[in-house]
Amino acid sequence: KVDGWGRWMMNIGPEKARVLEDLVRSVRPSSYLEVGSFCGYSALRTLRALPHDATFVTIEKDPRTAAVAAAMFEFAGVPPGRIELIVGSSSELFGEIRRRYPRPFDMVLMDHWKPEYAPDLKRLEKLRLIKSGSVV
Repeated sequence: KVDGWGRWMMNIGPEKARVLEDLVRSVRPSSYLEVGSFCGYSALRTLRALPHDATFVTIEKDPRTAAVAAAMFEFAGVPPGRIELIVGSSSELFGEIRRRYPRPFDMVLMDHWKPEYAPDLKRLEKLRLIKSGSVV
């Protein structure tokens, strides 16, 4: 329904979402990390393509948009616990995520503050949240 509103929103949009879904289907990750949930659009689109038994963690820095994302997940009928939505900045949360998820993620979508992409990629590598072969 978000695609049908016809208004600009700061999300990946339907064309990029289709590319993302195709990539997720081809990679078939057993674990997926999204950095930057915003209102949950890309998470919902990803979930359509993600294997049913895959771990899905998403991070959102802004508690207001995280609340919108949580409401969108509920509205879309996402079962509780299917997507773990964590509120806070990636730089502060990566250590906690590493403790909770000791295995590296197979796939990561970085869709947050663009200047943080390179520093966060280095953090992901340093904390071994990604491995050789992970798709970022």
